[in-house]
Amino acid sequence: MEVPNADIRPPDFHEGQLAVMKCTQQRRIVIGANSWGHTTAGILDVLWCARGKHPFRVVESSPSQFWVCAHSYGVLQRVHWPAFDSFCPPSWINLRRQREHYVDIKRNGGGTCRIWFRSTDPKSWRALKTRREVNGVWIDGPPREDHFNRAMEQLETCGGWIMLTFTPTSAKHRWWWHERIWDPAKTHHDACKQKGMDLEPEDWWTYLARLATRDPGNQLEHEVGRVLVPHFRRAFDRKKRVYAANHACECEERGTCKACRERTVAFAGSLSDPQERGIRIFGEIPSQQESLRGTHGHWRR
Repeated sequence: MEVPNADIRPPDFHEGQLAVMKCTQQRRIVIGANSWGHTTAGILDVLWCARGKHPFRVVESSPSQFWVCAHSYGVLQRVHWPAFDSFCPPSWINLRRQREHYVDIKRNGGGTCRIWFRSTDPKSWRALKTRREVNGVWIDGPPREDHFNRAMEQLETCGGWIMLTFTPTSAKHRWWWHERIWDPAKTHHDACKQKGMDLEPEDWWTYLARLATRDPGNQLEHEVGRVLVPHFRRAFDRKKRVYAANHACECEERGTCKACRERTVAFAGSLSDPQERGIRIFGEIPSQQESLRGTHGHWRR
């Protein structure tokens, strides 16, 4: 899909990523399947906001700084910095200090905006100095509750936005978000949509990210129904549990090609635990009790 008024050309967005990009709510939480495109959506959202020019919504024209947060600096090095490098033109970078975990981006109207790549590791987070102004925080992966509280305190001071994106398969001490945020927020959001009402500024916007719908009658293909993410360019290798280039992909804006469907089915088939498959493919969020049941299972981490 062609992106209007964009000064870089991103990959084609699917419907869910567009919904995240267009959302003007200050608090967003996106939970669901693996390989849905959380990282692509998050990096581009932060990058466009840092530029002060967003193709899908009005953003602050003179932002100061943003936080990109993950569980560790190792994850940031392996996932988030490469994603940033794949989209950010070198001409946009005014100063890069990767060892100090930040990069200064030239704003569209002049000046610079700093993007911090921060670990939510307890030691790193405690050492983080309070910033005078933070325009937005993206936390990729379920944070500890004290980390989340720290980010919210910072944002309430300066009126910035926060976005959480993750797949809910992490350890039980990080399950607090379900009762405190997701469950009441999803209930309220659904009620507002049903009544045709807008969310209030302090409300959470929720999105359940799914790779495909569940079709119980389709046992042959592990209950994979309609594939919702038609942008896959990589095929899953069951033995190596990695993704290899899929040059057979012929996705178009109107639907998912055969190669991408095969990739989704292969991914589903690699997950023997039905609960894990429900989370990683269909974006289903189990209750806390159901999650604890799998604490000692082979996939619980």
